[in-house]
Amino acid sequence: MSRAPQDVYARYLLSSRGYPLWIPEPSQQLLLSRPDGLRIGDVGVVVPEDGGFDVFFNICLPREHPSHRATGVPDNFKLVDLRDEDIRIIPRVENPGRIISTSSVTKIRTFEPSSATPGGGALLILPEGADRYDLRNRRLFFEEATRHGVDWYRFAEERLGRMISPDSLYLITGFYKALSWSLAAFENAAGSGDFSAQFKMAQVGGSNITGSYTWETTRALDWRVGPAENYGFPNQSVFIRGFKVALRTDFLGHQRVEVKADAPSTNAKHGKFSDGIKRNSWMSKVWKGLSRNSRSGTSMQDEVVHGPATDEASGYYLSRGLPGDAEKHVVVQPMPEFSEVRIPLTVSTD
Repeated sequence: MSRAPQDVYARYLLSSRGYPLWIPEPSQQLLLSRPDGLRIGDVGVVVPEDGGFDVFFNICLPREHPSHRATGVPDNFKLVDLRDEDIRIIPRVENPGRIISTSSVTKIRTFEPSSATPGGGALLILPEGADRYDLRNRRLFFEEATRHGVDWYRFAEERLGRMISPDSLYLITGFYKALSWSLAAFENAAGSGDFSAQFKMAQVGGSNITGSYTWETTRALDWRVGPAENYGFPNQSVFIRGFKVALRTDFLGHQRVEVKADAPSTNAKHGKFSDGIKRNSWMSKVWKGLSRNSRSGTSMQDEVVHGPATDEASGYYLSRGLPGDAEKHVVVQPMPEFSEVRIPLTVSTD
């Protein structure tokens, strides 16, 4: 495979469900404080090296929460207070045995790539189905990202030491969570010939999920099964959705914060803006301008942000109540529609 499997997987399985994670399982560090894994309100990045999600902090958890104790929270951190009615939960939105694939996979379970569809493909199997979680009050998150996006980037750069691109931060507003999964990705190089792969699933015994799921292939295929341990509740985030928070430059060279409902960036290059020009210490230039506009103090007490349980379903957000500079330089777009519907085509019961 010429490209990394996590890149191929994300490219082909990206859909209205969200961004597909090559590593759905939470990190060991996250499990210590949050056994349920990713949560709505997590701010972090998709790791380009492995396709997992690296959580920096959560805007809906207090600064004293165990997951914040090791690294703290950004300057001007404000706790966003969510109510139960702010989150929509659909249990088993994906039925047990659900198979999600690209149209290049013509026969499920024997996984035969279509010769008429060159390039590659991806496939996700959910033996026990998946639940869907969505934030209803998206405006509240949008406004927080607009006000504090610069502080978030400073925190990642200076406190956590992350070398990330200025368009890579992601604020999670929803996800699909599963108990177990198996996923695969392939690229079909020209003249490489056909191949097939068969997914085999035995009854899960105890906690040994990885020993119950396996693939048999006629050619090299990148695949994963998980989790390694049976947790007994869904904490495997197979898809994530949210706002991408970006620092941009306009044609006059002024910095701005841009918040989009878009797929996360996995560009690991440090110090490049969207115009392709590499700058020395790009963060220091951002801090001189935007930071002063977005900061209002450094109290150690969390300022709780409340919001109505309403949902801005589509279109552009009107930034009512935001500072003038923030409103002028913020663009929030609905999640783009995808022209190709990626669904299973044939399901074998063999």
